[in-house]
Amino acid sequence: MATINKELEQHLDKIKIEAYTGEYYWRARDIEFLLDNCTWNKLYKSILKIEKQCKEDGLDTSKDIIRTKTTINDGYERQMVDDFYLSNLIAYQLFSEYNEKNNQSKKTIRMNPKVMKLPKKVFLYLFSFFAAMFTILAVTVLCIFYIPLKPFQEIRNLYVSTAMTTYTHQWLAKIFFSEETINEIMTEYVAPDFEEDTIKTEGYGKKENILQVFDVSGSGFTGKLLKISNPEQVIVGISQTMGTNGQFLQDIIKNYDAVAGINGSGFIDENGKGKAAYPVGILISEGKWIYDPQQEEYDVIGFDNENTLIVGTYTKKEIEELHLRDAVEPFYKLIVNGNKRIKSGNGGYGLHPRTAIGQTLDGSVLMLVIDGRQLHSIGATMKDCQDILASYGAINAAALDGGSSSIMYYDGKVQTKPSNGTTYGRYLPSAFIVTKNDI
Repeated sequence: MATINKELEQHLDKIKIEAYTGEYYWRARDIEFLLDNCTWNKLYKSILKIEKQCKEDGLDTSKDIIRTKTTINDGYERQMVDDFYLSNLIAYQLFSEYNEKNNQSKKTIRMNPKVMKLPKKVFLYLFSFFAAMFTILAVTVLCIFYIPLKPFQEIRNLYVSTAMTTYTHQWLAKIFFSEETINEIMTEYVAPDFEEDTIKTEGYGKKENILQVFDVSGSGFTGKLLKISNPEQVIVGISQTMGTNGQFLQDIIKNYDAVAGINGSGFIDENGKGKAAYPVGILISEGKWIYDPQQEEYDVIGFDNENTLIVGTYTKKEIEELHLRDAVEPFYKLIVNGNKRIKSGNGGYGLHPRTAIGQTLDGSVLMLVIDGRQLHSIGATMKDCQDILASYGAINAAALDGGSSSIMYYDGKVQTKPSNGTTYGRYLPSAFIVTKNDI
């Protein structure tokens, strides 16, 4: 924000607090002393005013304004007082309100009301212009969403599936469409699952350890693809604090003294505050069952003892017979035995950050991560992931957990840009990592 100088930014950086979600917060009591002409009573009322205005506008501030208590010493005794955890958005808004230059600008406007007065002709012109733009926008939305032509239906389906596969923005679909229409789109637009499983090969022995990273891009997205020539290097690494919370990808990689990796298992994420304590689905690491959800059948993507990537649905007995050494539950199967799942449409899960893994005919492993929900990269469809992996020779592949979990680490740094705005992503229960495995 322009009104916050570098000195204040440095001071804010020193007093920020990192939550377990990876987001940064500031205590209201701490920033009170950095604001011009501000007392606690004034600041308290300002925060409540912002909160009230957001609620009236239909905005959720539960993650931006969090009530708490703080212990202070008034010179005589220690006591508990009201406080808030504030997100950077709210903190910067308060700086804007109390900044001396900003206040001076407001006074100037009040003292010179003529500056704000527009000539009648100009006002009528602007009113006509914005009315016309609003009409064009409304007609465009109606045409795209409600005229039953195939190009319009594709846009409609992509819009609905993108909104409905998020936790906090499903209302974007619900304001335009009925529940019946949404259910129809979400049911019929998803490509049918495979009925076949990976056909086991003779396996792959030791190969030369070669790692290559490629830039990938498409219509509205960018990402990275990591190619590992020796599949023996790829294992599933797990959080050392499983059962309590997950770990960041870099930390899981560090646990194993590995060199690269991507996020693995999904996890239950209630209200976007999941700690990744437990994975969704099966979790096998280096031949050990780390987590068993006790299901009749398990969706699986993982490597057997002969380094073949297995994609399919199996019973527990069948999994034991496959001798899987490392496996997780995939989010979406993409390619099995060279056959692509998505024959038409885009797969039905909208545009989002994506993570996927596959294997080529010569045994090389492909790790794909697509950035999303950002200006430089909106996100990719499941078909985008399928086609990228197929173009690099994948014969078996599946998408892993995506969204703000999508991340790739290689060459000592994070190669992609997590959608939660951090440089380290989110807590993860597991990851597909690349060990050193020196030959």
